[in-house]
Amino acid sequence: MRKFYLNNANNEQIDLNTLEHFLSSPSGLGMEKKTSYEQVGDYFLTLAEDEKQKAIEGEIFFKTYEEYRKFVRFAEVAPLTLTYVTDDVYYIDVKLDIIKKTEKKVGGLYCKIKLVGISTFYKKYEMRTTSIESTGKKYNYEYNYEYTNSQASTVSFEVDSNKNCPTKIIIIGPAINPMWTYRLNDNIVATGKVNKRIAAGRRLVVDCTTIPYSIYECDNNGDNKEDAYQYSDFSTERFLMLKKGSNVIRVSHEGENDLNLVVERRELYATV
Repeated sequence: MRKFYLNNANNEQIDLNTLEHFLSSPSGLGMEKKTSYEQVGDYFLTLAEDEKQKAIEGEIFFKTYEEYRKFVRFAEVAPLTLTYVTDDVYYIDVKLDIIKKTEKKVGGLYCKIKLVGISTFYKKYEMRTTSIESTGKKYNYEYNYEYTNSQASTVSFEVDSNKNCPTKIIIIGPAINPMWTYRLNDNIVATGKVNKRIAAGRRLVVDCTTIPYSIYECDNNGDNKEDAYQYSDFSTERFLMLKKGSNVIRVSHEGENDLNLVVERRELYATV
């Protein structure tokens, strides 16, 4: 049975499968293209093609006016993340576009709702070279966790999405001027480097899963953040967008110890 959960920017969650606020008749979970053509005789030449912004619509039941008002206050803490559970778990970042308040009928309120996508659908994975717990927001369903069996300071995995897939690279200190290399199907695609010493108990995070992209240092709980973007080696790409195929990310540094590495990735999909 399908399930929906909604998280706001404070990581508060509303279960949209309960009697207090049940989401019914969902639509907009498929794919729609935005395409322009030029006619050439009996043929049509594609000039531009993009994925149309997603709009997920449905009806939410609220038992009381107070439940309705609580939901609106919750949704104002944007952006929101909708979790969609079918045979797998998918996410999409959204904003509340429309909610129509109705008069209370027998049992409660039946309100039309529209959530507009500010991302496409994605699945979340985390690959680790260490058993140290990851940091960051947690939702109702956690990441698909994987541990690498490859060499130290290296993670390898397959990507089956046809889209460019963003990453969050977490390098666990101690590290001196850490650097990283991304290989796709045995070919070097991108590199990155930050000229900074990362102490034990601290982490360097290189994140292109959110906009704007960021590079920062934090503690092992994800707190006490310090911007580290200015220490970038700007001759390198730094932010890694993964592609379909065999992916390998390796980190190194100017110190003697092997580095522990966590790679969070989002595999993007046009439809689920």
